[in-house]
Amino acid sequence: MFPDFPACKASQQNVYELQSTGQIKINCEVDADPEEVHFHWYINSSSTIYEIKNFTQNRTSSMTLYSPQNKFAFSSIYCTSSNTIGRQKEPCIFNVIPASLYNGH
Repeated sequence: MFPDFPACKASQQNVYELQSTGQIKINCEVDADPEEVHFHWYINSSSTIYEIKNFTQNRTSSMTLYSPQNKFAFSSIYCTSSNTIGRQKEPCIFNVIPASLYNGH
C-alpha cells in the first residue's frame, strides 16, 4: 500500500435515527496510510457550523456522542481527519434524523 491521505470507509453507517431526548454514538472510520490520524468533528446546522470538541480516537477510528438540544437540532455531523500525507479531501457525513421520520411515521 502506498502512503495516502485519509478517506472515509465506505461500509460505515451514515444515517442515525434518534428520539428527541436520546443520545447516539457516532463512529467515524477512515482508510489511511500512515494510520496515525488526527480527527475533527463538526455539526452542520442550517445556519452555522459548530466544532465538536468531545470525542475519542484510536488510529483510524473516532467516536463522538451526540444528543440534540431540541427537536430542531437534528442535523448533519461531519468527521474529517488528517495524517502526515495530508487532509481528508471530503468529510464523512452522518445524518441524524428523528426516529419517527426514519420509521416512516
